[in-house]
Amino acid sequence: MYDELSDELMISQKEESDVVEGSVRFLNLVIDITRENKISNITLFGASHYLESLELNPKILTKLIGAKFVVKNMASGYLIYIILKLRNKVERVPYKIFVRNPIAVSQV
Repeated sequence: MYDELSDELMISQKEESDVVEGSVRFLNLVIDITRENKISNITLFGASHYLESLELNPKILTKLIGAKFVVKNMASGYLIYIILKLRNKVERVPYKIFVRNPIAVSQV
């Protein structure tokens, strides 16, 4: 999940049978992709700074009880919603990736 020392948010939705084929980096986001073109893991570097740029309080990262992500294919790329679960709140954090020729990916 969140590592305060390195300011990284790591979310895994990898299933035991999934084999990660490779990784792609978009600025401060790394996406792990399986052989079946499923996104299994994401790592957001500089997570507190990214939340601040969206005018969200980065202190919520230290209070997480869970996190997941949802991937939406768009004509111009992808929209990833990082869903942060706190005790009494759920925060949805968008991350847009624009590419010329997106491939069809799904989430695990």
